Amino acid sequence: MTLSPLTFEQALKNAAAYGKKHLLLGNGFSIACKPDIFNYGSLFEEAKKTMSKELAAIFAAMGTQDFEDVIRALQNAATIVSVYRPKLTVTKRLLLADADKLKAGLIQAVAGRHPSRPNDIANSRYHACRKFLANFIGERRAARSTR
Repeated sequence: MTLSPLTFEQALKNAAAYGKKHLLLGNGFSIACKPDIFNYGSLFEEAKKTMSKELAAIFAAMGTQDFEDVIRALQNAATIVSVYRPKLTVTKRLLLADADKLKAGLIQAVAGRHPSRPNDIANSRYHACRKFLANFIGERRAARSTR
């Protein structure tokens, strides 16, 4: 049995039966709003400024700027090291610590790239974002936010 994804309108209609709607925004929302500053390449360049030479070398060796791929690789490497060389606990700790540093670096890069003021976003994009987000706030606030 193959299920078709719901349209946004269908999902909103279905969600009405549950009362309050919740929304989790990821980097895709930011990329859609400001693709020039929130894509992985841009975030990588920002994070690279404070990245260790080992982490930068891992990105280069893997041929990627995808933080999630590198974080997963570091975590997997720590698991594998534990199997092949259980006594290399320092290496395992270093791999996991670098995965955590990379997570923190990504968070800092994203935070550092956010526009400081709503005026930094084109009016058309700003209003489109407000209209979208209005689907997830109370009806009275939604009416005010789309004016």
